[in-house]
Amino acid sequence: PFNKANHDKQHLAEWLTSDEVQQIAYAKDIRCGFTATSQLWLDFALGIQELFDKENHTKLPTDLPYMIVSGEKDPLTHQGKDAKKLKKILDSYGAANVHLKTYADGLHDLLNDTPRAMVEQDILQWIKAAVVVPAEESRKKSSRKAA
Repeated sequence: PFNKANHDKQHLAEWLTSDEVQQIAYAKDIRCGFTATSQLWLDFALGIQELFDKENHTKLPTDLPYMIVSGEKDPLTHQGKDAKKLKKILDSYGAANVHLKTYADGLHDLLNDTPRAMVEQDILQWIKAAVVVPAEESRKKSSRKAA
């Protein structure tokens, strides 16, 4: 169903990535494109139900940084709209550091899509800013207190 917008459906992976090399790799991979069992769909549905249970949202750590990335052409996230909704949910539960980055030409599998270099660079920059630098600052504060 996610491939409906692609009229030239050669590999059935056009909704994942616009990189044809990756589409071919996906089509050849025996772990991809398999027929899902009833149990898989049941587990998936139960997982989605847990995800949208508001009681579970209150259990999310609010002091951790979150990065959400999405392609604006991703049919699975309604062209990135669901990523924006997720950010609003995290913000509404008091998450202090939620970063959303969308990619205009991105589909679903951003790390195997054409904007991958930019996505990788953005993720690394976010990790440095949100995780590495605060950890280093925290260690410096701790060592000052100990001295």
